[in-house]
Amino acid sequence: ASNLMVYEQFKTSAAGVTSLEYEEAADEIYMNGDPVHDKLTELFDSYKQETDIDCTLFVGDTRRATSVKGADGKRATGTKAADAVIATVLQGKQKYSSENTQVAGKAYFVSYLPIIDETGSAVGMFFAGIPRADVEKAILNALLMMLIIAAVVVVAFLIIAVILANKMANVVIDADNANSKISSGNLVFTLDEKSLQRKDELGALARNAASLRDKLTEVISGSPDKANAIA
Repeated sequence: ASNLMVYEQFKTSAAGVTSLEYEEAADEIYMNGDPVHDKLTELFDSYKQETDIDCTLFVGDTRRATSVKGADGKRATGTKAADAVIATVLQGKQKYSSENTQVAGKAYFVSYLPIIDETGSAVGMFFAGIPRADVEKAILNALLMMLIIAAVVVVAFLIIAVILANKMANVVIDADNANSKISSGNLVFTLDEKSLQRKDELGALARNAASLRDKLTEVISGSPDKANAIA
């Protein structure tokens, strides 16, 4: 996409540019008859700063304007393209892309587009690429972030599960204790108000235990009166 944006700025027709030449004595590039070396260098540097994408203009098979820098920190102008690139782009007039091409001593993700002049000849190339190390670092950072988020989510779910399990266990224990007391004849007990207010099956279990306590208390309380009536 970066390559196409650069190319579109300098195309003079659907076919390509009118002409592309390099004057070695002045170290100047002439595209469509206009000097463009400084303009291209400034443009490529801005892309590099904003997107980390390197761009290059090849006149023929040689880099003439570029944001790519070698290990010495100098621009890699005057260096040649790889043989596979020359064969595909300059000779075959086809786009070339790769996930592992050496550029100034570094492995790059690359894209090359042929520059076609008014005669239909491939007279140069536009290049855009990003170091593999940068891409791999971005992927690694993304994976680490995903792992951290996943770990946080798992821990959060575990905490929530433990809290819910404890709450459920408390209701079950409360209801079980109530039934045990009822079975032993002890009707003087209370149930946790939170258990009674639950809207689920566990809440119904606690309410049923409380209701059984109240009914039995009512029956026992009325037994003397009924016994007297029968006597």
